[in-house]
Amino acid sequence: MTKADSTGPAEPDAVEKASQAFYAGAEKRISRWLLLLIPIALAAAFAVSGSHATIGVLLGSGLGLFNYSWLHRTTRRATESLAQAADSAGSSRFTGASLAFGSIARIALVTAAGYAIFRGSLQSFYGYLAGLSLPIFAMCVEALYEAWHAAAHDR
Repeated sequence: MTKADSTGPAEPDAVEKASQAFYAGAEKRISRWLLLLIPIALAAAFAVSGSHATIGVLLGSGLGLFNYSWLHRTTRRATESLAQAADSAGSSRFTGASLAFGSIARIALVTAAGYAIFRGSLQSFYGYLAGLSLPIFAMCVEALYEAWHAAAHDR
């Protein structure tokens, strides 16, 4: 066997493991992107619209971060519970009712906060919506980063 034959089959496994490790870090990178985007959004809101919009961005980004982490934890627990139920052929400890209640509670919290801010100031409400959508922007930045990483390492 030549050196090329002995290292050939192992190379795809090493590349696959490195790729899996990179993509497994996505959730931590999204949180970091979000924490990076919040001060940028706060500065932009203050520069463009003043303190009312800044307060809205602060409240919206805080609730967006909370909503993102709550959704992440719920999804992880539901997935783990369903996997355990499938392995043990038993019932899941994570019920559909608890999933529905968590989703409704999250939506109610976001809606109530949005309504209260809307009643106070329209500029604050616009800032709130901008801050609330920061997790989406963080995911878009992560997608661009992953695309760049794939393109740079595909050569």
